[in-house]
Amino acid sequence: MWLRALFRRAEVERELDDELRFHLERETEKYVRQGMTRAEAERRAKQAFGGLERIKDDTRDARRTAWIDAVAHDVRYAIRGVRKRPGFGLAVLLTLGLGLGANVAMFGIVDRLLFRPPAFLKDPGRVHRIYMTERVDGSDATAAQTAYTRYRDLARWSTAFSPLVAFDARELAVGRGEETRLMEVAAVSASYFDLFDAHPVAGRFFGAREDSLGAGAPVAVLAWAFWQTHYGGRPAIGEVLQIGSLPCTIIGVAPPGFTGVDSDHPVIAFMPINSYAMSAGYFRHPSDYYAKYNVWWMSVLARRRPGVSVAAADADLTHAFRLSYEAERATDRDTPTLQKALPRATIAPIQTDRGPKASNVSRVALWTSGVALIVLLIACANVANLFLVRALERRREYALRLALGVSRARLLGHIVTEIAVHAGAATILGVGLALTGGRVLRALFLPGSLATSVLRDPRALAFAGIAALLAAGLASIAPSLDAGRADLSDVIKDGARESSGAARAFGSRSCSCRAPYRSCCSLAPACSCAACTTSARCDWASMSSPCSSSLPNGAASSSPTRSRSPSCTGSAMKHERCRACRARRSPSRCHSI
Repeated sequence: MWLRALFRRAEVERELDDELRFHLERETEKYVRQGMTRAEAERRAKQAFGGLERIKDDTRDARRTAWIDAVAHDVRYAIRGVRKRPGFGLAVLLTLGLGLGANVAMFGIVDRLLFRPPAFLKDPGRVHRIYMTERVDGSDATAAQTAYTRYRDLARWSTAFSPLVAFDARELAVGRGEETRLMEVAAVSASYFDLFDAHPVAGRFFGAREDSLGAGAPVAVLAWAFWQTHYGGRPAIGEVLQIGSLPCTIIGVAPPGFTGVDSDHPVIAFMPINSYAMSAGYFRHPSDYYAKYNVWWMSVLARRRPGVSVAAADADLTHAFRLSYEAERATDRDTPTLQKALPRATIAPIQTDRGPKASNVSRVALWTSGVALIVLLIACANVANLFLVRALERRREYALRLALGVSRARLLGHIVTEIAVHAGAATILGVGLALTGGRVLRALFLPGSLATSVLRDPRALAFAGIAALLAAGLASIAPSLDAGRADLSDVIKDGARESSGAARAFGSRSCSCRAPYRSCCSLAPACSCAACTTSARCDWASMSSPCSSSLPNGAASSSPTRSRSPSCTGSAMKHERCRACRARRSPSRCHSI
């Protein structure tokens, strides 16, 4: 019933009117059968019902949709207010829109640097990068890269992770002849794809057989974007793509949006890490890449097993690292002892800029985000001041609403809704500004990354909505407090005094000529009709300029100038004699009128 009353309101209201009409007619017929006239019967029936509108209101309250009607009414009222005072609405729109736009643009950068997990990654909270630390020349040296031999040792001796993944991304020459281009290619272990919930759109991913130690197969899985731009989306399985010195056979195509662990630097293809290592040219002998520890060229990812804490994973990983270090020392006696090197391993979030090797770009982005947040707070304060001034101007209106029975909670809801409408319009402007400003920020903080529009980023849009709600809430505090603590009687009395003052300044409302009243001791009122002269009061004491200056638009008085005593206090009312005036002349009527 609640949903029906919300989405089919016209039909529900029509049914309510029909039902009330039916009962009213039955009640009227009852009184007619008792001998009353039709008109008297209808009057008695309506009296017995106690008011149809009250019954309708009670019925609407029972449907629990009254708050929706109130919000809709407040929204319409706010829109009418913007049309009535476009300058005020424009000031709020620009002030709040600039603050929201700066924060939405910076959120897109900071989110991609520090918080957003790679696409398709399964359970991002349990996937980590592995960092290894050793003491060198009295200080700790932390590295995110290691040797492939070290990766094999960690995979053999650690028990807190499943799986451990080796990967490296480098620019390699892709293509042949004039079509050769330097492009980013990822060399990964076969377990790399187990970290993701992704399925190829064509072909398959390579497995452990193609990534066997010392005998990797020259195969490649294309990224979807490269497949579209280079092959036009046509079937390419089985074709050969030259990657570096290897002619790789295409065996699959990754799904759209799959960029691996580094979303900001997408790769064009994935190849087995053993195939890449054998042809990379880093070693004198091809087998050195899995037998020696002296070349650090790849990174390690790991997923914690369920139930394993971060501290337990660090301890397990450090133990495996120390065993690997002892194995290295057995092959190279120049390696420092465990007591000198103090090797230890730690895990960190998969985002590079959240680990111990964070770049200066992330720090600058955080500082810039802090500045943008301060700008938003200043914008909220300015908007709050604007609405506070407007609330002071509308204080008498609020007092009349309260006098007519509106609750303070309903009045506060009206104020908050009005500010929220302005904040919603400012959000649209802010998203538009973030669209243009985001390009500049990406060029500064994320060069070479994929251009992502704010409109296609649900996280940025969600942040814009939350920021707008918070801004509206902050801007509503001061106006709401002022409206909530207003004294009803004092506000109405002040309004009455303002009305009476306006009447003295511009003449009595009963004056048919509508001439303005001039309060001056030396000059008679501009209008000499009975309505004006009976309501006149001498305000000479408050005059600080010549009498002629009080006339509207420089008009001259039509009444003759009368003499005035210099000591006239100007307090005489009609039919009273001013002592100061009588000291010089004794008129039948005080000249100060």
